[in-house]
Amino acid sequence: MSAGAALIQHSLAWVLEDLHAHIAESVLQVDERALRWQPVPGIGPVADLIEHAVAVERQWIAGGVAGVSSFEADCGAGEETLFGGSHLLHQLGCTGQISQTILASLSPSEWTSERVVAGDATTVAGCVVHVLVELARTMGQVQLVCQLWQASRTKEAVP
Repeated sequence: MSAGAALIQHSLAWVLEDLHAHIAESVLQVDERALRWQPVPGIGPVADLIEHAVAVERQWIAGGVAGVSSFEADCGAGEETLFGGSHLLHQLGCTGQISQTILASLSPSEWTSERVVAGDATTVAGCVVHVLVELARTMGQVQLVCQLWQASRTKEAVP
């Protein structure tokens, strides 16, 4: 494997992990009520945003890259956690760990091999970039909703 290809593969995996961390950091700054709060029509609640991002990551990396159709059982779906049910951050983290395992197991030639996901043909690297774009969009929206939540709580606290 060329040094350039190895650097790109490592960088994509690192960015994936970093986006997960930034999303989690935003969520941990608000309380449980914020997860289902919708500030305005058109901007979904944090819970919905994260659930969608997890589904996209599973579809494009687990499904598209590795050909694994489902791994909910591996992520402990239904376990009681912090906010009841299967906590969003647990699902995001578990999905990220599985994605990292899949990406680490790829041979150099597989990163340029073609996959078909959601009817679109793309390379494995293209699948990862698709997930990164979705996670970046989700991160921005989660941060926005969390900031609006905190601002609304501050406004309510001021007499």
